[in-house]
Amino acid sequence: MGASIDALAPCTECGVVHPGTMLRCPETDMMLPLAGRLLDGRFRLLQCIGRGGMASVWLARNERVDRRVAIKLIRADIARDDDLVARFRAEARAAGRIGHPNICDILDSGRSPIGPYIVMELLQGGSLGDLLADGRAIEPPLAVMLAREALRGLGAAHKAGIVHRDLKPENIFLHRPAGWPEQGEPIVKLMDFGVAKFTDGTGEARTEHGALLGTPEFMAPEQFRGAAFAEPRTDIWAMGAILYRALTGRNAFGGPTVAATLLMVASEEPKPLIELAPDTPPGLVDIVSRCLRKQPDRRFADVAELDAALAPFESPTRDLSPWLELGPDVPSPSRLSVPAAVAPVSNPTRVWTGPTDVVPRRPNRRTHVAVGVALAALLSSVAWQLRVTSSASADASVVSPTLAASESPTRTPSEPYAPHDDEPDEPIVVLPDAASADVPPRSATPPPPPPPSDDVVAPPPNTPVPSASVPTTPVEDPAGVVRVARWVALVKSGAPGTHKNASDHCEALAAAGHLGIRRWELPNPAVAAKFAGAKGIRKGRYWTSALWRGNALAIAMPAGDTKSMSKTQSKPRTLCVARWP
Repeated sequence: MGASIDALAPCTECGVVHPGTMLRCPETDMMLPLAGRLLDGRFRLLQCIGRGGMASVWLARNERVDRRVAIKLIRADIARDDDLVARFRAEARAAGRIGHPNICDILDSGRSPIGPYIVMELLQGGSLGDLLADGRAIEPPLAVMLAREALRGLGAAHKAGIVHRDLKPENIFLHRPAGWPEQGEPIVKLMDFGVAKFTDGTGEARTEHGALLGTPEFMAPEQFRGAAFAEPRTDIWAMGAILYRALTGRNAFGGPTVAATLLMVASEEPKPLIELAPDTPPGLVDIVSRCLRKQPDRRFADVAELDAALAPFESPTRDLSPWLELGPDVPSPSRLSVPAAVAPVSNPTRVWTGPTDVVPRRPNRRTHVAVGVALAALLSSVAWQLRVTSSASADASVVSPTLAASESPTRTPSEPYAPHDDEPDEPIVVLPDAASADVPPRSATPPPPPPPSDDVVAPPPNTPVPSASVPTTPVEDPAGVVRVARWVALVKSGAPGTHKNASDHCEALAAAGHLGIRRWELPNPAVAAKFAGAKGIRKGRYWTSALWRGNALAIAMPAGDTKSMSKTQSKPRTLCVARWP
């Protein structure tokens, strides 16, 4: 059942069309165009249907059982990082451990010549984020119905000892199964357990103390102390923030910058929901307010308690309008007309598996600088509010057990828009897609600490204020390098020699950890081109990593033109590059 070689794209480096079982060029070791190729001897990759900063998602067919699936492939450069690979595997382990209808099912995982991969069920429809796009709000019964379905999956995760830590509308998927509406009921699926926490300590991925994982608009205050402080009630905060967004069309917390958003979460209360959505039942307003208490022990005790509180506000008849409003129906993958392995899929933006940025980068110095400098000044004045104590008095119940659902109002939502892809650079704190249009710009000067309220535990007088949990010292590039974007190259190039001499030179630098870096390598042509004209690079011709039939590609500096030369030529010099930090 192999793909015709005529349907495969040629190697971008050597120009040869290699067999469909090959994923890397045998001459240059560069990754081949993947469409139509066979992954791990089983999965025919048909089309890329999602791409993010950490991974890409492919529509694929399991050739052994003739089933369409979605395959998430970690980026090749990230595949060299053991910590990120461990977190990638943790996603598969988390979803596999839960095994619930309201969780996107993980079917398999493995490792291939181009890196680790995860096999997932193929979902059709769109996310709650799509439904709420462009400031759109939905009626309370609909919001409650979707939230309660998501809570079923979340409750199963908590029982399995897993805290999601990154709940948001984009990770709640409204799946329309094959055959719907004639057969099969639509269902809510929780996505993206890439930053999940294993409360029993058995998770493969480790999180450094003080690392911030999540999306600022939906992060609970305790997460600012570090991802390790997340617990099940952290997810309850996020559900409250999601309900607030669904009912009002705007985020409970959202500033023009990440630092401003975190400051709002730590020290401010959201605008009263009833002012933005006056038709919301008062009891439902109280539920959302309780979810957003800054101290975990003042929120709902668990998912079951929150679900029971929401029950009176759900319509007794299941409303399928969310699935209908996600755009035109998408044909079932099994019925798609695909004449060849690489034929395009109809409406691919509606056949996807949710956000793909699921493998947060390891908290390194550069990442800490990116958020630390901005946060240090703003959060220092309110850092004492993040000291969550278990000794606070229990919150009196704000939800009456006799709450009755009121009739749903009629709203005129704005038109939905098509989702777009984001590729965050360093998603330790996942940046929001855009600053909230409802929040005016804030001054860069930190406001004074607000007066203590009934939801804040004030510190005793003269209590030292803890510093932010991220360093504020900028990361300096090592001496003797030239930086271009996220790459550095040695100013002092290697002596002229053959291509093998150049490759061995870079490998020796990597093995020795030269300048504290262990990833020195010859640049591929695209990376080498970045350094064309860079100040500090000596004029001359340099080897790249591209090889083909005894020839290698060399690039001239500063002009940037490339030339194919015999790899035994001894005139080109060595340019060793590495990602830093």
